[in-house]
Amino acid sequence: MSDSQGRGRWPIVELIYVAGLAILLIYAIFFMNPHRVGVLDVARVARETGVLDRMQREERGLQDEARERLGKLQQAHIQKVNDLSRKLKNAVSEPEKTRIQGEIDSLQDAFQQSVTAARQNLQRHEAQMFATFRKRLMPQVEKVAHKRRLDIVLDPATTVLITKKTPDITADVVAAARDVFSPSQPLVDLSLIETRQPVGKWTGAADDQGEEPLAAPVQPAKARQGP
Repeated sequence: MSDSQGRGRWPIVELIYVAGLAILLIYAIFFMNPHRVGVLDVARVARETGVLDRMQREERGLQDEARERLGKLQQAHIQKVNDLSRKLKNAVSEPEKTRIQGEIDSLQDAFQQSVTAARQNLQRHEAQMFATFRKRLMPQVEKVAHKRRLDIVLDPATTVLITKKTPDITADVVAAARDVFSPSQPLVDLSLIETRQPVGKWTGAADDQGEEPLAAPVQPAKARQGP
């Protein structure tokens, strides 16, 4: 009888033992080596340091210049096409008509290439401004994260957070970055963004995907319209 009672108690002891091991494992994972996560609102940093406003003003200026330049090209293009169209209308032989139509098509292609090139230049300049902003910002993020003993820094605009206790380091980064983003500095620094930084503990998520910013500061739709 006692043997059967002993055999009946052993599963309970084993369950308690397994539960104890599980508790120790959970404690080791979540308490002995926690991963501290911080939040950084990159768009807010860009606004409060004045960088976003400078980006928008410079982008609008470049758009106006591109629009004016393309307007002049378009006027000259229309004049040339009209002249060729009159010649095409008065042409008698088929070879002459084919030649004139070929010139018209070439003019159309050249003008479209000019429009495409202008749009690409604006997009390239915008990407370079964001890349320069990111390169200048990252050292300040690293300093604040090291001071706050953070392992991961996330931007809430692009990441869903599941913890209510995540520290927000945006104000600290803004304070640290004010001197870095002075109005006298150019918004595009090719020497900064074309040099790959050595891989260390603190690397941005976009390091492996080209020179993109942490997260492009949101701009009004009007400021982002092309020529």
